[in-house]
Amino acid sequence: MRPSRVDGGRSQRSRTLAAAAAPVLVAALLALWAVQYRPFALPNNDFYSYRRAALALGEGALPRSLKRGPLLPGAMAALAPALPGPHPQLHAALLVNLAASLAGFAALVALARRVLPDAAALFAVLLATTPVLHVAALQPLVEPTLGAFVALAFLGLAARSPWQYAAAGAAALSRP
Repeated sequence: MRPSRVDGGRSQRSRTLAAAAAPVLVAALLALWAVQYRPFALPNNDFYSYRRAALALGEGALPRSLKRGPLLPGAMAALAPALPGPHPQLHAALLVNLAASLAGFAALVALARRVLPDAAALFAVLLATTPVLHVAALQPLVEPTLGAFVALAFLGLAARSPWQYAAAGAAALSRP
């Protein structure tokens, strides 16, 4: 027997499943990332250019080079003074990437619920088990911020929100 259709073609069963799966997956991702936080002895090669840019921005100066864009180094400069330890810029980059990966995950799942309502729960599970999502969340890379803002821009486009332009602008500031 097929489930009854409600809410513009979206089945009640798939809506319930997607609504129940989202918080469980977010909690599982946060738990997994907490266990794996700082799994690498050395950050990737690009980190040092982000760090130099963050130090310059933190001092109120223009960086000599913005290898990827000012968004990640700017966030690092803003967060680093509040973080203890010998490597505050590294921890700031990791926190930004954890937050951006989680935001990108949430935005993609929300977009899937709009575009693929009957398969949104499966999409969320598959996305949560993608190794690239975990690696990007746990390394100081620029890709999680870029991906989050691109996903938010498409979500804004689907919702016909003027905030889609702000998200697209932030994506452009992530990686030119």
